Amino acid sequence: MLGLGNPGDRYRDTRHNLGFLLVERMAQRQGARFENGPGPSRICSFTVAGLRGILAQPLTWMNRSGLAARSLLDHAGGPDVSRLLAVTDDLDLPLGRIRFRGGGGPGGHNGLRSMIEELGTRDFPRLRIGIGRPESDGREDVVEWVLEPFRPEEWPVVEECLARAEDGVATFLEDGIEAAQNRFNTG
Repeated sequence: MLGLGNPGDRYRDTRHNLGFLLVERMAQRQGARFENGPGPSRICSFTVAGLRGILAQPLTWMNRSGLAARSLLDHAGGPDVSRLLAVTDDLDLPLGRIRFRGGGGPGGHNGLRSMIEELGTRDFPRLRIGIGRPESDGREDVVEWVLEPFRPEEWPVVEECLARAEDGVATFLEDGIEAAQNRFNTG
């Protein structure tokens, strides 16, 4: 599972780093510690429902996430992208909503665009976590929005959303992308 985000304390609790936040939360729950991984990423092992996996955070900037994805797949023994779940923020989903997809385009997300370019396919599973849109939709406003920290009153929604996302990841690992879509892509 590759949680997309930007490295460094400056971006830690920003909207764009929900992928990082989810994998960190999952690692903490299991007492796992991140180490330098293959290529430009930090990784740790985790277990859900008896299934072992790797949690990863790219050390590249968001726009170059595909480099970490490619290194992780190469390290894991091959190009089976169906085993790689990309976790990203999504401007087009309201704050707190999650959506699993089996593939598709980048939807304006530069991290997904980089992954598609590096992996040579759009057909990899992803979990998109809603951050909503700013009131003004100009490019500068959107960039500022995704790079700003969550407001204090938003954190309860974010925490509940991350808990649902963890449940969704367990469903994805146990039963596949379709089961995760059917159970968690509501409303």
